[in-house]
Amino acid sequence: LNHLIENKNNFGVEELLKDIPMDAGLKELFLRLPGLFGSVEQIRGAAELTGNPRALKAIGRLEEVHAILAERGLADYVTYDLGMLSNYRYYTGIIFKAYTYGTGDYIVTGGRYDKLLMQFGKDAPAVGFVIVVDQLMAALSRQQIDVPVVLPGTVILYEQEARTGALWLAEHFRRQNLAVQSMKRNTGRALEDYQDMVRRRGQRNLLYLEGDGRTVRVMDMVKGSEDIILLSEYE
Repeated sequence: LNHLIENKNNFGVEELLKDIPMDAGLKELFLRLPGLFGSVEQIRGAAELTGNPRALKAIGRLEEVHAILAERGLADYVTYDLGMLSNYRYYTGIIFKAYTYGTGDYIVTGGRYDKLLMQFGKDAPAVGFVIVVDQLMAALSRQQIDVPVVLPGTVILYEQEARTGALWLAEHFRRQNLAVQSMKRNTGRALEDYQDMVRRRGQRNLLYLEGDGRTVRVMDMVKGSEDIILLSEYE
């Protein structure tokens, strides 16, 4: 039944239920379940279809959520679907999906899971979600939304042996609230390739740690100047 209910366009529901022995009221509920979608008023109407305490509590919980959303001015952006199911069985409460213009599929999916974290050693309730990056990028493209990317002005380029020093140097700058980008040099690429990359991106400084990383080759790509500074001088 789960698979059948999940497919809202399956017109064989009534035919299938006709041959399954069950309470008439429950059968009617299954038939109407795919249509219980829309405003909170429609969800309130579902309470008249059942006397099950657990189901009534769930409907009440949705009403509480709706009230909170209304207080925050978000209620108009939310619809409710009592027929929505998830393939993941660890959810213990509300599940949700988020949609936007430009894509027919959801860009966010998640829900409440109160027992999942017990599998990882912590008994705590939680709500989580994932962002479907491919769908999000498709929506941004179709809506022609330009998301500006501000790159840090300084790039720290390092060779494998200089990794420890490079990571320390990056942390040194970040402690001073200076944004930096770190990257390991590909041995198959010339240093000039990285210099060209920094220029194209509009970044200014390229700090290169080669060998054991005790010295830093500081290149100002705007002025065209270059200095050699001991890593220890940054301490």
